[in-house]
Amino acid sequence: MAWSPDSSRVATAGGDKKLRIWDRDSGAQVAEAAVGTNLQDMQVGITWPSASKVISVALDGRLICWEVGSGLSMEGIVDGTQGPLNCLASDSMTGNLIYGGTQGSIAVTPATGASMRAMVGKGIQHLFAHSKSYAGAPETRVVSLDDCVRRLNLETGELSAPVELKEFVVAGGWLDAEETMLLLVSGKRNFHCVSDSLLWTKPNATERRATSAAVLGGRPGKLAVAMEQPGGYVEGVASNEFDIVYFEVADATPEGIVQKSVLRKHVAEVSAMKFSPSGEFLASGDAANKILVWSLSTGTPTLLLSDWSFHTARIACLDWLPGGRRLVSGSLDRHLFVWDVDHPEKRLQVKDAHKGGVTGVAACGETSFASVGHDGFVLVHVG
Repeated sequence: MAWSPDSSRVATAGGDKKLRIWDRDSGAQVAEAAVGTNLQDMQVGITWPSASKVISVALDGRLICWEVGSGLSMEGIVDGTQGPLNCLASDSMTGNLIYGGTQGSIAVTPATGASMRAMVGKGIQHLFAHSKSYAGAPETRVVSLDDCVRRLNLETGELSAPVELKEFVVAGGWLDAEETMLLLVSGKRNFHCVSDSLLWTKPNATERRATSAAVLGGRPGKLAVAMEQPGGYVEGVASNEFDIVYFEVADATPEGIVQKSVLRKHVAEVSAMKFSPSGEFLASGDAANKILVWSLSTGTPTLLLSDWSFHTARIACLDWLPGGRRLVSGSLDRHLFVWDVDHPEKRLQVKDAHKGGVTGVAACGETSFASVGHDGFVLVHVG
């Protein structure tokens, strides 16, 4: 409940999904309004900030603004997500930021205007947005913890019927330059190609379980898959081989994905990878706080940079700014760094960006990027 600013009336919000206004002196109800009929419409909080405004909170986190006069009328809704955020994507066509988290909800936030929310019901793992080369309707692909892939319409907020994989998805990306097919790497060593349905599966595609992956569509395309360390010991010491397998993608068939080389420099589990937009570089980060940059310009991957190690905890996410020369990294240490391959000794740090750790970063302009974290916040950083 909440008192009016002049203490003459009381507003109450309840599990019956209704708001009521009561007169203090007579004890009579003077106004009533229903929010809806669904479980998520239950009201769990209320405040009366000004004489003509009441704000209530729904069970699903919506903030509902009410106009108070002779009655109660709904004025507007501020929507979003609740709880920790796991992933983030930026749609280059629309400028929307799309983010989701453990509560199973996804928010679509435009550069201006109110956010729109969609509910999957299961925790959100991955979001795949489109670049400016995409010619289709505005959409994002959503991978959730029920091991399904869905299309999210960025104009209506509607979700398509799920495509079932029945396998945990480690990472993925667009397989083709047209961005109509997703290549997903599963925790069972398989590759899956998904469009409106599951097009094909390449079983036992890697020697060991994947811990991270990066995909760059095109002809030829590129794929990098980091593997867990092999079991066993060498002279009593556990193996520290955390290999990255590099593939070239000749076409959108299982046979078109051909292994070219194995990259061996990480001594801890590789936890994040990202190709630069042009495909000139591959960045990889690991659980020992280290970021490596590989040059792919000659066709054979070679280690270019190995001294970016200023994070103090596991690297959680990486993304390149559009020019392909600057890299953004986020870590469980709560910090963000912006690196420059042309000036590797220089770096820009954003300290304590997210309490509990950074979980996602995404470029949203030539000199700007967004980040999400376990604190549930979305931040936009402008350079």
